[in-house]
Amino acid sequence: MAITNNYFKVMYEGNDTKEWDRKYAEWLDKRYLTKGQKVLELGCGRGEVIKRLNELGYIAEGCDYPEVNLEKPIPFNSNEYDVIICKNVIEHLRDIFTITKEIYRVLKVGGIAIIQTGDSSRDLVGWLQDPTHTTMFTQRRLKNLFLMTNFKLIKIKSFRNIPYIWRWTTRAFDFTWYPTAIFMGVFQK
Repeated sequence: MAITNNYFKVMYEGNDTKEWDRKYAEWLDKRYLTKGQKVLELGCGRGEVIKRLNELGYIAEGCDYPEVNLEKPIPFNSNEYDVIICKNVIEHLRDIFTITKEIYRVLKVGGIAIIQTGDSSRDLVGWLQDPTHTTMFTQRRLKNLFLMTNFKLIKIKSFRNIPYIWRWTTRAFDFTWYPTAIFMGVFQK
């Protein structure tokens, strides 16, 4: 599909996100993951996060559209993964209940889902600039969606790294200032 093939070219013009994704994986490694865990990234794009997680000692794999449609049952076994990462993907889906139920199904008991998305109430213009966005989120809406699917909330936090500092330290991902338009929810099965 032409839209899928051109998405990164158009939406990230002038921004090479490969290095940022690798540093993001290192930050996840330090904050939320345990070596050797089995990790699935839904909507993995070019796969930079999973490549780096594999280098760091995880069993990581990913999938993306059009190979896997996240609005239908996903082709993974139940109770298979320790961690599921879904970074800036859920806002592109109309059927948010199916993907949430599927995340719950494929996570092992005690496993965690790390969901990152934009807060459309804080950056409506930014949200509207991407014509593939279909579902708006706020922190409360994401929390309610996952609680309705029997997840336990570990935390929801505003998420914004200080530009360029992430190149030298993953601690840059821990800095936030308000208002921030990106947030992350961490939920446990």
